[in-house]
Amino acid sequence: GYIPVITGTNQMYVMSLSSSIGVELWNSYSSNYPGTIQIDVNENASTMITNDDQGLHEWVLQPFSTNVLYSINSWPGTAPWLAGNPNAASFIPIVFTGPTLTNSVYYSSRYAGGPDLISTNNFTGPVPFEATSSDGNGFHFPQFGVLLTNRLQVFMLDLTNGIYHVIDYVHFEGPDSTFNVNATLADNDALNNYVGVWDTNYPTGSVPPSGPTYGIYNQISISKRGANSVPAEDGQWQPDTEAVPLGGTIAQQAAYFQAFFLPGNHYGNVTNLQLSVVAPYSPTRYIVQYATWQANDPLVHYLASDIDELPLNNTIAPIQGVNHYNIPVATALTSLNLGRLNDRYMPWGGNPLLAAEGQTLQFDSNAYNLAERDPLVYSPDDWNFPTGQPLNSSWLGQVHRGTPWQTIYLKSSPIDGNTWAQWTDDFYATDAAAMTPVRDWHLASLLASLFNTNDFTTLFRVNDPNPNDWQGLLNGLTALTNDDLGVTPVLISSNSPQASVIAGAIQSERALQPGQIFCDVGDVLATPQLAEQSPFINGANTNNLTDAACEIIPSQLLSLLRADSTGSIVLMNRQPVVRFTGYDGHPYAVQTSSDLVNWVSIGTNSPVNGAFSFTNSTPLNVSSQFYRSILLQ
Repeated sequence: GYIPVITGTNQMYVMSLSSSIGVELWNSYSSNYPGTIQIDVNENASTMITNDDQGLHEWVLQPFSTNVLYSINSWPGTAPWLAGNPNAASFIPIVFTGPTLTNSVYYSSRYAGGPDLISTNNFTGPVPFEATSSDGNGFHFPQFGVLLTNRLQVFMLDLTNGIYHVIDYVHFEGPDSTFNVNATLADNDALNNYVGVWDTNYPTGSVPPSGPTYGIYNQISISKRGANSVPAEDGQWQPDTEAVPLGGTIAQQAAYFQAFFLPGNHYGNVTNLQLSVVAPYSPTRYIVQYATWQANDPLVHYLASDIDELPLNNTIAPIQGVNHYNIPVATALTSLNLGRLNDRYMPWGGNPLLAAEGQTLQFDSNAYNLAERDPLVYSPDDWNFPTGQPLNSSWLGQVHRGTPWQTIYLKSSPIDGNTWAQWTDDFYATDAAAMTPVRDWHLASLLASLFNTNDFTTLFRVNDPNPNDWQGLLNGLTALTNDDLGVTPVLISSNSPQASVIAGAIQSERALQPGQIFCDVGDVLATPQLAEQSPFINGANTNNLTDAACEIIPSQLLSLLRADSTGSIVLMNRQPVVRFTGYDGHPYAVQTSSDLVNWVSIGTNSPVNGAFSFTNSTPLNVSSQFYRSILLQ
């Protein structure tokens, strides 16, 4: 029988590029937002394709710039929720297409005019293939790169009564990237294993390189073997009208192609007498660069870290950067998280949509960690932000601290630094440590002192060593109890067992502090019994363990306390320099003693920036001298 002789192979690379951009705004409150809202989306993107085919070549796509205006007269709220997802009308999705490159054939430097990408729309007949055997140099496929720059701005304005008020504004930068197309094509491809259809290496001993590459050999092999041999990452087998004259199933296409290579041009009952044949399997690789910005707390997006985190979507899990899929997913990815709750939205109890799907713990092991987020704040509606309240420290714990789902922190439980860095997406260790909730203790004490209008000398010493004094201070303060009926306010009595527990816990905590003193008023907040372990709270009843119940005692106590003035001594020019801490604007008497019984005032000083210093000229050969400061007013 006749044995066919293969005289040459041809190959064609067809490329296209598309981009899709989606923006979504969400009314996170249950009630409708009244009035007229105008949304302005300003998008600017530029794209360049490069390669190194005998020198650098560039193809610049048409720069993309657009302004999308969207108006709504009443913005629906989140109610009703269904299966963990809020009212679909509470979302305002805006999707549009960015830079594109239509299907284009790449021609290498061997052709007149040099390397080029030519749109398939420019051919009136069949698109010509590029021969791989005519010059002994094989089929040259250079390194391709894609450069992308993107800028996006979103304005939200209230236009009620003809006056513009800014409701929200964000701007995004990215993806700004350069990636190597060839490196991505090589993913999951091994040498000569009937899988690596993008393998551009030549068979061993082919010097100089000529003829088909391993990738071409593998494509031919797959075309013979049928659908079961198609690599998962390289698309599905698409019918090719040129592969079988009358079309047919994949099995029929493979059989027809197989017959082309066999003696007599027969394979079973299939005959192929053609002089040339097209491989029925044309691999397709979809390279996707996917970037998403999602707010966790819808009231917080001051920093890039507030919105720049990998998504947790359970349907398609794109990883930020370059990925490939065996389906065209660009549009699908853009719309993936639109019209539904953000994957990153994680209030108390975790993401309600993931919870409805039974996946809360898979993605959020700290869903009930009150050191990370405010307890029982399942949505922004659960916060009670201060409005119209008098200027005092009682509402400090109601002020949003600017990190996700957490108000100013008056509780005691610390949080692991790595956990906090993951939660805020702030991986600068020093910065993340400085932003942990317990750092609010000193801010709260500073604000409480600014709010205080009482006679400063009447404030209670934070280092008072007498538990009975503390019980007296607690007398008349309000605590909150939590039971099955809800949260109930009660007045603290100085002779109650709960007051005794709190007073004793404060003394125990003070003994654990450096030098066994509270250096700052806020240090007393390290006492758990003042907050989440309050004896008035039933810790087992987490259904009613509100943030207010945890922080009501500290919020009242802070404005009643003052820090003690602490001192230190250093020698300068053989003279003791004494330094005391204190409150600016308040005079302190400095006293000295040689026996800690009889004290003599030697001066009066007022702190500046929280401290003052003085030099005592007493000769060094006298008996021991002790110093103290006394608040005068």
